[in-house]
Amino acid sequence: MLWNGLVGVRIGRDGSGFGADGKELSFFQIDEFDPRGEEKIRSLANPLAIATKIQGQPIDPRRGRDYLQTLDMRTGVLKTGWTQEFGGHTVKIQSETVVDPDTRAIGQRWRFEADAAVPVTQEAAYISQLETSASGQILKLSRQPIAVSAKWEGSAMGGKDGLKLLGNSDPAHFGASTWTFNYGQNPNESEVRPGGAGFKSVKPIPVPEVTFDHVQHAAADGWAKRWKTDIEIDGPVEDQQAVHSFLFYLRSAISPKGKMGISPFALSNVQYNGHVFWDADIWVLPALALIDPSVVKAIPAYREARFTAAKMNFTKGLSRTAKTETEVASPAIAEYPWESSVSGLEVAIGSSRAEYHISGSVLWSYEMAQSLGLTNPTSDFAKDGVRALAAFWRQRMTPPGSAKVAEHQILDVMSPDENHTGNNDLYTNLLAQWTVDQEFAKTGWPSDQERTAHDVPVLRLPKDDKSFLTYDDDKFKGYKQAAAVLGIYPLQYPPAEKQAKAMMERFADKVIKNGPAMTDSVHSIIWSRIGEKEKAYKAWKASWEDFTQSPFLLFSEKRLKPMTYFTTGAAGSLQSVLFGFLGIRIDYQKEPGAAWTTTLQNGTRWLSIKPNLPSQWKSVKFKNFTVLGRRYTLTVTPAAATVAPGE
Repeated sequence: MLWNGLVGVRIGRDGSGFGADGKELSFFQIDEFDPRGEEKIRSLANPLAIATKIQGQPIDPRRGRDYLQTLDMRTGVLKTGWTQEFGGHTVKIQSETVVDPDTRAIGQRWRFEADAAVPVTQEAAYISQLETSASGQILKLSRQPIAVSAKWEGSAMGGKDGLKLLGNSDPAHFGASTWTFNYGQNPNESEVRPGGAGFKSVKPIPVPEVTFDHVQHAAADGWAKRWKTDIEIDGPVEDQQAVHSFLFYLRSAISPKGKMGISPFALSNVQYNGHVFWDADIWVLPALALIDPSVVKAIPAYREARFTAAKMNFTKGLSRTAKTETEVASPAIAEYPWESSVSGLEVAIGSSRAEYHISGSVLWSYEMAQSLGLTNPTSDFAKDGVRALAAFWRQRMTPPGSAKVAEHQILDVMSPDENHTGNNDLYTNLLAQWTVDQEFAKTGWPSDQERTAHDVPVLRLPKDDKSFLTYDDDKFKGYKQAAAVLGIYPLQYPPAEKQAKAMMERFADKVIKNGPAMTDSVHSIIWSRIGEKEKAYKAWKASWEDFTQSPFLLFSEKRLKPMTYFTTGAAGSLQSVLFGFLGIRIDYQKEPGAAWTTTLQNGTRWLSIKPNLPSQWKSVKFKNFTVLGRRYTLTVTPAAATVAPGE
């Protein structure tokens, strides 16, 4: 699978866009969504669905020898090759596929070397029309209009049934074909008006022709710049490979040019319909914020662009939240949807609509991005987001929010556990409390006395005599994924952090085996921060080893279901390295005993570094990470941690 946040394409084991079963593999574009209903991502014609035959016989690596397929994550090039016999003649087959990191261009090159002249045909399953151009061929897809340039070396013949390559007498250079697919904006695409009020057609953008060499050079240059920021581990080689795979796939999963936010599976399949959840805000953004800030800006930008829609979403969800008719007319209440798509309105069709914590998760992530200078300070959300979301939580509370009663509750919500809907979920209530606190407190978690003085309601946090609980009437029987411990990380709620060891001992081993991948990464961060380095390393390995069994370390969501690529899981595992082993912390105060600290935007938060290196790693170098436009390099050994200016 190759992608760049604008397009995502699957490549089969023979180098084409067909799977082993002969079926066309998936292809997606970031702005190809149904404009109404559930607003699902559209599955498009795979441009690499090109059937190659030699002497009328299909190429097939299962019938050949010396098969090898490699993905060079330094350059983004996928290479496939093998040798196959055709009618007594030996043909060496090779292909290369690459995606431009910054545009919608995909390039593919095929080379054939034979011991004699044999006919080669390549037929694209999607071709509806061929038009001759000065540079070769311009093809138009039957299911979406794009430009495709095809260039042939050696003797070539064109025709409506495909393009034929005729071998020459020189076995060293039998022939080659290159295809470049360059996509413009689809004229059938619809663009959402502000607030999701309606749709309008947009005109297609002219598509310039580019060559395979152009795409390959753009990829090499783009990845050379990206890999200047790297995490180099002196430890087990499989650990380094895993971290490099997370960096490769995550950095190429998002584009600042895309109109959508990142879905849990991004542009890899139709799971979750390409919709945006808390995965983007709580998992992916922190993982990339210091690594590739120019790319990850797309996440808060998506939320900013859907702020008006969030207000409309509250009104549409009136039956499950509002208490009086007067609140219907209020333009100052916003509720972000659990599942968000092109319109920014709620498109979830099941009980997960009750995961109201999304409105707190969006703001939590946004405030982190704001402290790192990744948001638009003039956006409506930057100016009014806290007030509008605090208003949502105030009306969602029972009783409605003022400080006149001792304790408030939030009832009938789905916990991040997702196997439970009930009252006073810890993570949800903490985010709600933090949000209403933000109206007057910008430098930490205030006391209950300070809240009362500012007419801020105090929310119930479920607990017993041992620790906080996941929710009211917590039976400790099992959880789909980490929930209660999210109060420790990412929320870093001080009273929960003081109970971290007790809470981990109560909750960590009660998560179901086939739950989503992120749980172990959260556990790893918490174990690291409380000094349990061996447990932290074991949990980190568990966070990715079972989930990366597919070729090229493609990441699955669950252990028993190899559906890839799950960006959320990879982001969680990368967070374990950054915020666990390397000891990076973004908080309202300096971390005591930190090796290095720096203030963030507006001086309201600090970034501290206090490493917790596992014994399996001799050293780590975090090269050229970015904080507020400045680059630094962190070097960590068991004896010391140093930060120096980057390149």
